[in-house]
Amino acid sequence: MGRARALSLSLFLSALALSPGARAADEDPRAASRAAFARGVEQLKQQDWTGARASFESAYALFAHPSILLNLGLSRLRTGDVELAERDLSRFLADDPESSPGELSAAREALAEARAKLGTLRFRTTPPQTRVSIEGCGAASVEVSGADGSLEVRCRSGSHQVRFEREGYVPVERAVEVSPGQTHDESVALARRDAVAPPRGGPDGRVVGWSLAGLSAVAVGVGAYAGVRAIGLADEYGDRGSPGFQDPSVRSDGVTLRTVSDVSFVIGIAAAAGAVYFLVFRPGDTPRPEATLRW
Repeated sequence: MGRARALSLSLFLSALALSPGARAADEDPRAASRAAFARGVEQLKQQDWTGARASFESAYALFAHPSILLNLGLSRLRTGDVELAERDLSRFLADDPESSPGELSAAREALAEARAKLGTLRFRTTPPQTRVSIEGCGAASVEVSGADGSLEVRCRSGSHQVRFEREGYVPVERAVEVSPGQTHDESVALARRDAVAPPRGGPDGRVVGWSLAGLSAVAVGVGAYAGVRAIGLADEYGDRGSPGFQDPSVRSDGVTLRTVSDVSFVIGIAAAAGAVYFLVFRPGDTPRPEATLRW
């Protein structure tokens, strides 16, 4: 089949070379295009699809003759770029209907082969003019939805990762499965960044709660020790048989320890209350769910 197509296309090369429009006045771009085209035909005969594709792309860029699209579509189909192959072959059939029956038949056969590998993705995005990136979708890998938010792309069958993004909005990513010959309709709504509450800063509530519980235990322990020492010094200060009886320094130390005990107990009680709040009534910050897309 590839040999027959190459033969019919090589015959077209002769027709192009003898076309009335090929004059010296416009020789340069057309001559370069014909040379690239001839090189591509030879590569087709050798089934060098990658080389032929590059040659026909060059030929079409130099002189956009619609007949080149048949060769270009065939080589793109053989190199796996079915999205572009479908486009090229469709344009060939629409723009060059007076081609030979063999060329038209080859184009229709190749177009049917390309379409058997493609499905349609149809999106409606909010907001409109959203950038849509589709992994592994050939020429349609990056598109922008229209002013009404609609977008339709042809994409090869299989699983594809799709990313929707627009400046000022939270991007959304999801996987979508494309089936041959099927159309998938999806509506996608992106949330504005300024409408999304920022995540709470600072440590988790449980961490704060256990830290306060530890502080409470230490404060109560210090308060209890200071209180016992203050009572002991008070007894020593009032005991006539004690070395510290009516000693001003003993009294001063006792007052200081009593003050430390009182302050420590207040800190311990406050820390305990805070620990109960964070561990019981506010167990932790609930993480905000990321923007999701329902397929």
